[in-house]
Parts: sequence; structure tokens; C-alpha cells
Amino acid sequence: MEMVFDAHNRAFAFFKGTCTRGIYDNMKTAVETVFIGKDRQFNRRFLRMCGHYLVEPVASTGFGLREGPGREPGWIGAPAFLRAAAADGEL
Repeated sequence: MEMVFDAHNRAFAFFKGTCTRGIYDNMKTAVETVFIGKDRQFNRRFLRMCGHYLVEPVASTGFGLREGPGREPGWIGAPAFLRAAAADGEL
């Protein structure tokens, strides 16, 4: 769990901002229970970390999140080159 927290902290420091939504697989450090579809019970400590950084955790189901609208990253305070790349669909 501490490695997940540290990885997020370092990534957000590197990019000088956070994302508004994080898409997570079913790693045990984040997900306690997998229900049918996209419903997940996230770990309490993981949810507190997401709340601290204002990141909405979204469960990956494997296929549906790779295509369609709403896939664009929503960076808060990201450098201009990342915002431009996201707007151009390069990320």
C-alpha cells in the first residue's frame, strides 16, 4: 500500500499536478471486493489517498475504458505540453 501512495506522490510531483480521474485495475491494494460490472469496493485507505489528491477512482473492466468519449485525461495544474497533448488526443 505504501508503494502505491509513494508512486502517486512522485508522479503528481513530477507532472506538477494531479489527474481528476484514475483508472485502476483490480489490484489488491486498491480493491477489496469486485462486484458485477464496474462496481468495486475500494480499500478505505486507498479512498482516503484519492480524496486527498481529489482523484476519482474508476475501476477498469479491461475493455470498455479504452475507447469512446470521456477517455481524455483531466489534468489539474499540468504543464502546458501535457494539456496540449491531451487536447490533441496524443495521450
